Amino acid sequence: MRTAAKASVTAVATLIALTIGACGDSSPDDAPQATGTPTTSTAPVETQRESPTTLTGQDICAVLADDDLAPLRDGAVTKEPEPTDDRGLPGCEWPLSDGYGELKVEVFQPVDPSIILENAVLSEFSIAGGTVYQQTEDGQSSCRALVKTADTPDGFLLRVLVDGDADDGSVCRSAIPQTEKVLQALGW
Repeated sequence: MRTAAKASVTAVATLIALTIGACGDSSPDDAPQATGTPTTSTAPVETQRESPTTLTGQDICAVLADDDLAPLRDGAVTKEPEPTDDRGLPGCEWPLSDGYGELKVEVFQPVDPSIILENAVLSEFSIAGGTVYQQTEDGQSSCRALVKTADTPDGFLLRVLVDGDADDGSVCRSAIPQTEKVLQALGW
């Protein structure tokens, strides 16, 4: 009985070895072999987007001078504007104080602008040749808004973020002159 069991185990082992050997490796001898380490990353890849403008972040920063920003500022500011680049889309962040406060204006390409403009807007108001879609309530110390004009390239918007205080409580409306000047520079 012991010999029959031993013979069965040997036969099964031989059968497994022959099956594995028969399957073999169909790749050429000089082909790279799998090492068991995945070669692809699961991290999302941020791709550069094609900008609808030739302006760079530096160019956009140069659009607004200290005199343009004075109505939004609370005293002297020693910090310099910082160009921004969101995956190839230019913008600029201007300090409104040396502590808290900034104006950030940048080219924005949402997946679908119409979805945002139809669903994520609290109020709308006119701006030179277009509309500001305000995403925050008045009376707050910050504003998030999107701007679209007749000349805004399809699929793009201008994103405006303001952190600071407005005398009348309408932070978004307080940045209309600066936003219009950036729109003019963009040709939108």
